[in-house]
Amino acid sequence: MGDAGLEYMFKFGYTIVLVTVAIMIWASLARAREIDTQNHPPCAFNPLCSCSKSAPDLGIVNCRDVLFPAIPKVINSSKLFMLTMDGTGLRELEPYFLQSTGLYRLEITNNPLTELPDEALYGLERSLWELILEHNQLIDIPSRTIRDLRKLRFLSLRGNDITTVAPDAFRGIESTLQTLILAENSITQLAPSTLAGLPNLETLDLSGNGLMQLEANVFRDGLGKLSKLLLADNLLQHVPYDAVSMLSRLRTLDLSRNRLQDLSPDDDEQQGAPGMPGGNYRLTLDSLNLSYNELETLPAASFTQFDTANVTLLDGNPLAMIEDNAFRSAKIRELYVRHCDLDHVQPEAFSGLENYLQVLDLSGNNLTEVADDLFRGFENLRYLNVKDNLLRHSDQRNASPFARLNLNRLEAVGQRNQPITLAELGDMRNLRSLTISHLPSASLVPDDFANFSPELEELRLNRASLKVIKSHAFTHLRGLKRLDLSENRIDSIEADAFSDVGHSLVSLRASHGLGSQLVVFPIEAFRKLTALEALDLSNNRLKAIGDTSFHLLRNLVSLELHDNQIDALAKGTFQADIHTKLMMISLSYNNIKQLITHTFVDLEELEALLLEDNRIETIEKRTFMNLSNLKLINLRGNRLSKIADEAFQNLPELEKLDLAYNSLTTFDFMYLDQASVGSLTALEVDVSHNKIKTLGMVENGTEGAGHGSREQQQLQQQLPQQPTVHSNIRSLDFSNNNISRIMPNYFRPAELSLMKLVLRQNHLSTITRELFGNMPHLNWLDLSENEIADLEYDALRSTRRLQVLKLSHNSLTEVPAELFRNAHNLRVLELAHNSLKYLPDNLLLSEGLERLDVSHNQFTKIPVTALSNMAALSLCELDLSHNHIGAIHSIDLSNKFRSLSWLDLSHNRLVRLEDAAFATLPRLSVLNLSHNDELEVMGKAFVGLENSLIELQLANVSLSSVPELSNPSLRSLKISHNDLPSIPPELAANMTSLRELDLSENDLTSVPLITHSLPNLKRLSLSGNPITTLSNTSLLGAADTLEHLDIANLNLHSIETGVLNKLHYLRSLRVSTFPALPNFNVPRILENANNLRELWIEAPKPHSNAGAAGAAVGATAKASKPIAVAATDLRREMDGALPRKLQSITFGGVGFSRLSDTVLKGVRSTTLHFRLHNTSLVALPGNLFRHLGKPVRNITVTIDEDNDLLQSVPNPNTAHYLALPEHVFLTELQISGSVLNCDCEIGWIEFWQRKRRQYLCPANPWTETSLTNYFKHATPLAYAKGTDCGDSANKLRQARCSNKNNDLLLEVLKKDLECGWGSTGNRLGIVPAIAFVLVFIVLLI
Repeated sequence: MGDAGLEYMFKFGYTIVLVTVAIMIWASLARAREIDTQNHPPCAFNPLCSCSKSAPDLGIVNCRDVLFPAIPKVINSSKLFMLTMDGTGLRELEPYFLQSTGLYRLEITNNPLTELPDEALYGLERSLWELILEHNQLIDIPSRTIRDLRKLRFLSLRGNDITTVAPDAFRGIESTLQTLILAENSITQLAPSTLAGLPNLETLDLSGNGLMQLEANVFRDGLGKLSKLLLADNLLQHVPYDAVSMLSRLRTLDLSRNRLQDLSPDDDEQQGAPGMPGGNYRLTLDSLNLSYNELETLPAASFTQFDTANVTLLDGNPLAMIEDNAFRSAKIRELYVRHCDLDHVQPEAFSGLENYLQVLDLSGNNLTEVADDLFRGFENLRYLNVKDNLLRHSDQRNASPFARLNLNRLEAVGQRNQPITLAELGDMRNLRSLTISHLPSASLVPDDFANFSPELEELRLNRASLKVIKSHAFTHLRGLKRLDLSENRIDSIEADAFSDVGHSLVSLRASHGLGSQLVVFPIEAFRKLTALEALDLSNNRLKAIGDTSFHLLRNLVSLELHDNQIDALAKGTFQADIHTKLMMISLSYNNIKQLITHTFVDLEELEALLLEDNRIETIEKRTFMNLSNLKLINLRGNRLSKIADEAFQNLPELEKLDLAYNSLTTFDFMYLDQASVGSLTALEVDVSHNKIKTLGMVENGTEGAGHGSREQQQLQQQLPQQPTVHSNIRSLDFSNNNISRIMPNYFRPAELSLMKLVLRQNHLSTITRELFGNMPHLNWLDLSENEIADLEYDALRSTRRLQVLKLSHNSLTEVPAELFRNAHNLRVLELAHNSLKYLPDNLLLSEGLERLDVSHNQFTKIPVTALSNMAALSLCELDLSHNHIGAIHSIDLSNKFRSLSWLDLSHNRLVRLEDAAFATLPRLSVLNLSHNDELEVMGKAFVGLENSLIELQLANVSLSSVPELSNPSLRSLKISHNDLPSIPPELAANMTSLRELDLSENDLTSVPLITHSLPNLKRLSLSGNPITTLSNTSLLGAADTLEHLDIANLNLHSIETGVLNKLHYLRSLRVSTFPALPNFNVPRILENANNLRELWIEAPKPHSNAGAAGAAVGATAKASKPIAVAATDLRREMDGALPRKLQSITFGGVGFSRLSDTVLKGVRSTTLHFRLHNTSLVALPGNLFRHLGKPVRNITVTIDEDNDLLQSVPNPNTAHYLALPEHVFLTELQISGSVLNCDCEIGWIEFWQRKRRQYLCPANPWTETSLTNYFKHATPLAYAKGTDCGDSANKLRQARCSNKNNDLLLEVLKKDLECGWGSTGNRLGIVPAIAFVLVFIVLLI
């Protein structure tokens, strides 16, 4: 018995061990993709990349937006866990390159990568688990490359150009693949059994393709574990019941943003295919997403095909009615019907859900009433959201239909929304969260919540017109944890208002909640909030904060006071012994003028200090001191002119100090206590956009002329024998100043730490050895857009690690031959926009050069001799455009350029291309020869590039016939602006991979027949040709593949309305208003363009022949005869409904001098991007954005800087907050470079910025109850949470005011435009006010 027990114990122990190991493995796999790849130190091979370890085991390597046309060679000899190459310009992955790395995860995204060699991942067969190849230029699934990856679990090919999925695409990884992402490609159909044989596949994402239907047997066999199927944003018209009925474990089905008009099976599926469940099978799902389809009504028994759909989303459908018993027979636990314009719900609409429904969200509709018995029997309903409706409880004698519910959470906010009274809410004894707008009075008193549940934890009283919070207002809510009083006008908070919840309240928000009379922080009212962790009083009019305001808030973690009028911050406001948990302070957009000593000191948990856009002029010594965890100080957009030495002291974790857009006239490294600021991090300092003219102190006796008396200056610099203290600055940005002089040894304190130095857009004229010659770790040096005419030969004598040097847009006439003798690691050299005629022989000797840009110079031949054989051998990109090169000799492109993949010779003076001119460039994939207007292309000029050339540009080279091309790999051919009268159809046989064909500005009189013979054609441009007729059959040849079409500025006299009807997959269209067609209407020709996303309306212009336009001496008669261009405001041309998926509309061309205020009325998408490009508009119609299509909720406005005449932009906002039905909120304004007339008509921008920051850019998102966090399932309305708010604000900084001395718009809004909030908001209320005044005057008379 004892032995048996012992054996049992051993078995039990082994079982525990095995289970523990299994759980650990599962946890590691589940969280592998969540590993933080950002917060690692700089890599030794390039400090702009991060590495979790040092060589030879680099661990996690992350390179984002760092130029790497090829993967760094050090990777080849190192061990890695993860490698990320995002936006690096990577064009090629060499075979066998990664074989010794042992990679677990490889991520190559946002690169011009066109293909993967079969052996690209050789050696990773037993280590690679995750492969992410998103947003590249792949046209096929790299089947042969991944075939031997026996451990591959996760494969993402999102955002490529894949059109088909071969039946054997995943051979070799069938048994391991668990997640497959093919979203945002161009897959239009899946052949039967295409995805069969993937027994362990759990997630399949096919969103954002062009699928119109799914064959019944597409998932037949082998997908036994598939639980998540994402089919969003396709063209499905019916729920593919037969196809998904094969998936027995399916639990998540996403069909949002398709074209579903009902939920009934397709007629062909009614009987079910032989051997298949067909219509008799009922789906059991955890999540069903039907949002943003075309469902106009839900008839009875709509969900008969669903046994269970626990979470069902119907958001954004144009639902007019939900009929009785619509959901009967389905088990639904959570139902979301948001933003559907519902104005009526039948009394038994939700019948059948009584025993299941727990969450019902009807927010953002137009409901005015609900039936008394609508919720009868719904005993399990716990969360109800009816916010932003128009509900009124009309029968005051009976209780509200909502009063009988046993809710935990109710949301009923809305200025015209009052579904239930406070007294009735008191009967909901289990209520834990409440959001309402309507209160008995403007004063909040204890009796308002007298009978409320003691369980209430969250209370939001938004848009409730509150003015007074009385003492003990929350005495009956003693368990309250979160309180939101935003969007009110509270002028008085009595001393004991919060005394009863001081022990429980952890979050208090009153953003735009305080009235104009409450200008001093109410210290007494807040003293009792001892448990408070998050306080948000942003977007109010607070002017003063007492030095003891927060002294009793010991648990404070986050403090948001941005967008107020605070003018001073007293020393001692924040105390080290009190605020031991404080992590974030936001004081941005106030009126603070000065920061005094010890303002921020000894706050050990503080991580972020946001002080941008105040009026700070001076910072005293030790203002920021002993902040051991501080990572960010943002002082951007102030008026800083003076910073005391050691203003920043003992900040070891500091990562970013932002001083941009100030008024500094100098920058002294002594501002920072050199030994202790950023000592543990890669410190980045941004001093761009200031007023610095000289870097360093100018000694008496030295004149301001360049660096002439260098020896004297050196002696003077050495006289004070101070100990050398080195800073920890890794990146320093001085761009956009007025720097014309840098004193010798100025950078000495940063010499040993600097890795990136930016001096772009200044007035430097000479670069000497004293400036950058002693920076041993400098990797990136940007001197572009200066006035540099002289480079000393040893200016870079000790910059041995320099990888990127930018010298474009200067005045260089020569480059010293010895300049790069010590720069052995140079990879990128940019010398564009200078006056160079040659480069010295052997200028570049070391291997590793990857990109050379000498465009916009005066070269007469290719500078081949400037590169040694080793340097040329590694070169990937060579830009020679805009020079005077007249010929290409055989020696110019010899075998030394074996790695060259990108060559630009456009805008030169080439006359002739010999046969096989580029045959010695075996990897050349992109070749641009455009705008060599006398170029003669021989018949066999491109021999030798048959298997490598992917893109060929021959625009404006006087072609009268297409040269002989036999390039089956060619994907893009651009031959615009020539004299081509026709395109031989037989050329298609040698260009079977062609995807883009640009034939614009030629002499074509009809759509060329070659379009019928290009099976993969996706982009076609025909603009500017003398084509007179487009019939319904003109574009049929490419109808099955075409996604982007340009037919602007054709000489059309006839167009049939069905010309685009068969182009089912068309995503973007550029079209003109054709003057010769009096009845031309854009919505009419787009009637069946159901997949269209982007529309460009180009103003008509005189038709001209491109060859004549490009002639050297004058134009021919044909070019000088313009067609009469009728002035139009597009009222008639844009009248009608536009496709539902259309989200972007651009109006371009100088011919537009006016626009109708109804041009956007036909938009039916929830989001819209409105853009103006190169127009002659002086002003936009004042009501343009008041006449948007009814479904539009969010809009982005882009005004390109070439709209030179535009003076103002009307306010697009008709709502002051998000997602208000039939109202619009501006999510992004891009007017960088615009010069506007700044008066109160444009003052709305300041008010909008405040509201945008309040809703889209909270300083600390964890205190912001965004829809993503607030609901379990966020609506796909564009709430722009992912938007880079800082980047958006910086773009606005570039706009200027023509009537304010060309000052920056944001500065003018701060100091000159005192328009008041009323004038900057929605001005529709002015009209009734004026009418009232006029009536009053008439009565008086």
